[in-house]
Amino acid sequence: MVRLLDRVTAPILYPIQRVVPLFGGIDISPFIAMLLIELMKGLLVRAILNLGG
Repeated sequence: MVRLLDRVTAPILYPIQRVVPLFGGIDISPFIAMLLIELMKGLLVRAILNLGG
């Protein structure tokens, strides 16, 4: 199960981990990845809605 999760999340988390240092010994890359995904989702929804309007 751990290997599966690592293979699924690695393409998203590893590039972020290379850029963002540990914050007090805590890896905040999952949090940043979630923020980026939500931002991209919002931009995509807005773009789709503008196409229909």
